[in-house]
Amino acid sequence: MRNDLLADIVTASGGTITDRNNRNLLLKDWLDAVQSPAISYVARPDGETQRWQLSEPIQTETGDVIEISFVGGVVDDRTRYIFGEPTFQFGVFFTGDSSSKVVELSAGTEATLNGQPILSGTTPAPEIGSYNVVATALSDATLSFLGARNVSSSQITMLPIYGFRLIRGGVVINEIPLTNKAQGATQLATVGSVNATMINYSEDVWEQV
Repeated sequence: MRNDLLADIVTASGGTITDRNNRNLLLKDWLDAVQSPAISYVARPDGETQRWQLSEPIQTETGDVIEISFVGGVVDDRTRYIFGEPTFQFGVFFTGDSSSKVVELSAGTEATLNGQPILSGTTPAPEIGSYNVVATALSDATLSFLGARNVSSSQITMLPIYGFRLIRGGVVINEIPLTNKAQGATQLATVGSVNATMINYSEDVWEQV
C-alpha cells in the first residue's frame, strides 16, 4: 500500500500523522488511532493563575506549524491566549470589548481556525464547540506557554486546550495530548521530550466531555 493511501487511512481513523514518509510510523499511527479511547477529559484553567508551562522552551523556526485543539466558549472582555511567547512574535489570542469579540494574531503568525483563515480583528471569537487552530510561524520565536502569553493574569486563557502539536518540515516533532487526568499536573509528550505542567494545578480543573 502506498504511503499516501496509508496516511489517508490514518486521518480517516481520527489519528495524527507522525511522518507521512515512514511506513512503519504510519502503521503505528493507524494502530494508535483505532486502539486509543475517545477523549473523555479536558482541563479548564481558571483564567487567573493557571496556565500550561512547557518543561523547556521550544525554539520555533520560520515555517514551523503549531496545531492547538481547544474547547471554545464565550470570551469576556479580557485577552485570552491560546498560545504565545513573551516577545509577541508568535501567537493567537481572543480579545473582547463591549462591541466585539474577535480573534487576533501577533505579527509573526498566520493561522486558520477550523480550516478557515483568521483575519486579525475581524474573525469572530469562537462560541461553544471544539476548535482547531493551525498556526504558521513567519519568523523564529520562543514558545514557553500554552494558554498564556506570559504570567500576566490578563493574558491567560480559561478555555480548555486538549491537544498540542509542533510540526517541522511535515514531521511531528512534539505532541502533548493534555487529556490524561491520571497524569495530573504534568502531561507527558507522546512525541518529543517537551512536556507541559499546569502552574497552580488543582484536580478540579478536569471536566468530562
